[in-house]
Amino acid sequence: MPSRAQDIPLFGLRRNLRKAEEQAEEIVKEGFEAADKGIVAAEKGIEAAEKGVVAAEEEIETAVRFSGLAQAGAVVAAEAVGVLIATSVVNGILGPEAQKS
Repeated sequence: MPSRAQDIPLFGLRRNLRKAEEQAEEIVKEGFEAADKGIVAAEKGIEAAEKGVVAAEEEIETAVRFSGLAQAGAVVAAEAVGVLIATSVVNGILGPEAQKS
C-alpha cells in the first residue's frame, strides 16, 4: 500500500486541520440553529406579552368606564340629597309662613 502525504506526520496536519474546520462548522451551525430557536421563542414571548398588554388595556378601559359611571351615579345621588336637604330647609323656613298664607 503506497503511503499518502496525509499519513506523514508533518503533512497530516492538513488532515487534522480539515477535521477541526469541519467540527467548527458543525458547532457554528448548531449555534445558529440554537439562536434561531431562541429568536422564535423570544418572538412567541413578545407576542404573549403584547396580548397581555392588550388585555390589561381593556381592563383599564373597563375600569375607567365603570369608574366614570360610578362617579356620575355618585354625583347624581349627591345632587338628589342636596335637593332634598334644600327643599327641607326651604320648607322649614317658609313652612309656617306658607301655611299661614
